[in-house]
Amino acid sequence: MSESHNNYSLWPNKLFIALLLLFAVSDRSFAQSFADSIPLTLNDLENTFFSKNFLILASKYEIEVNKALEVQARVFNNPNIYLEQSIYNQQSKRYFPTKTVYADGTLGQNQMNLNQLFSIAGKRNKRINVAKINTEIAQYQFYDLLRTLRYQLRTNFYNLYFALKTYAIYTGQVTAIEININNYKVQVDKGNISLSEYLRLSAFLNTLKGEKRESAFAILEANNNLHILMADTSLKFYKPILQLKPILYEENDLNLRQLLDSSVTNRSDIKIQEFLTKQEKANLTYQKALGVPELNIAGTYDRNASYIQNYYGVGIGFQIPLFNRNQGNIKASQAKIKVNELNHQLSKLSAQQDVIAAYKMLIETSKMYQTTDKTLQSKFNDLLKGLTENYSKRNISIVEFIDYYESFKNNMIQINKLENELYNAKENLNYEVGKTIIK
Repeated sequence: MSESHNNYSLWPNKLFIALLLLFAVSDRSFAQSFADSIPLTLNDLENTFFSKNFLILASKYEIEVNKALEVQARVFNNPNIYLEQSIYNQQSKRYFPTKTVYADGTLGQNQMNLNQLFSIAGKRNKRINVAKINTEIAQYQFYDLLRTLRYQLRTNFYNLYFALKTYAIYTGQVTAIEININNYKVQVDKGNISLSEYLRLSAFLNTLKGEKRESAFAILEANNNLHILMADTSLKFYKPILQLKPILYEENDLNLRQLLDSSVTNRSDIKIQEFLTKQEKANLTYQKALGVPELNIAGTYDRNASYIQNYYGVGIGFQIPLFNRNQGNIKASQAKIKVNELNHQLSKLSAQQDVIAAYKMLIETSKMYQTTDKTLQSKFNDLLKGLTENYSKRNISIVEFIDYYESFKNNMIQINKLENELYNAKENLNYEVGKTIIK
């Protein structure tokens, strides 16, 4: 699986702690809290998710930032104006003489300069091109964020759904064993059942309760992650509504070569690496242009401070590129192009390996799921009932009872876990390919 899964990883916060404390009060209060739940389908979550998730909203503003910088790259340099006025004329003893000629023949002097800096060698267009590519990179970063968050949303939805199913299995088992233990305690007091047998059954109950508690933590974690993704500050539980359908695939059902080609075309993280190379090539062109000096054109008007009374002049100026020709930045940009090209090749190779791994995971999980006996799910309660009756009638020993019970329970949990892994494997393949291959 690609490391980018973890780029926007979800960590427990105050909401998670609050939910853990809620569970810690009592197992009964945890079960009752499910009553205060929000039933949601996956489509309901996705439709709301895109308008509420903080990272998505922030990423949209990042695009706007780059568009604004693109506008800034288009603007021209501002003209510069310079005004000068003489302060004191020693001949006329006047301060700030403003007239050209006074009655006593003395003069006033002032000057005005207007300068405009011009970028030559196409610097402005090259700067605009770099800004445009930056905007495209920001857009692909947004698409990659959507891809990752959508994967997290869907897998946490499935994790929550199957964690609730697992919790329900444990709840039924714990309730049944508690009833038996309460009945057997009376028999222990009467001497019909040995104390060691009773303690063995109690120990088994404690083990079940511990496993039930772990499944509750899985519920809390998935629910917490969904709250973060949905920017939901309420303490309500999400109740996933899912129509289970078989996701069974064999190697001939999916064309691996097409999946590999599709990943190179569709994955936004590969596009980002591609555009980073384009960006640096555009930057190299811009850095070379920066080695050409700017051109400064100035217009001057001077009254009474030149060889004529009203002097009009024009000037031109530029730096002589004798020492600084921007050679360091040019070499750095050339090296960055090589780095980005290698990273682009690496990203394509990594993506293809991710697709191969996800493809094999889906096929293997599907094969394993097909070989499991799923009829036990519908017969589970009847099997446990028959097992309990046989134990009550002393047809089987406590060791056999616990062994059978454990086997039935493990089979149910394993099937439930396998279904969860199957749905997540489907989402993982979609994620690694970069588009929805399996709905």
